[in-house]
Amino acid sequence: MRTKAFLLAIAVALQGCAASQSSFYANPAKQNVSSLCRAVEKSGDPQFSRDLVAELISRGVTVEECRTTIRRENTILAGVAIAGAAVAVGVAAVMVMT
Repeated sequence: MRTKAFLLAIAVALQGCAASQSSFYANPAKQNVSSLCRAVEKSGDPQFSRDLVAELISRGVTVEECRTTIRRENTILAGVAIAGAAVAVGVAAVMVMT
């Protein structure tokens, strides 16, 4: 059961990393670079995208740095998910053997 909760948490983490419009407009400076990059990538609202890019530029972050950040985080999260799955298989194997 703990393994399922762990995998669910990873799935939520993979999807919940982008800044929302309401949180961004409430306090743009409070948002971290990763959240801003992911929001730009996911946004379907042209004005919101422009505002996100303007905030990133004001912080000296380039489009390529955003892409690199997202790739690196996705790789880390995928590794954690694979490790979690391996633990689940190990736990299941132990439970079957006992």
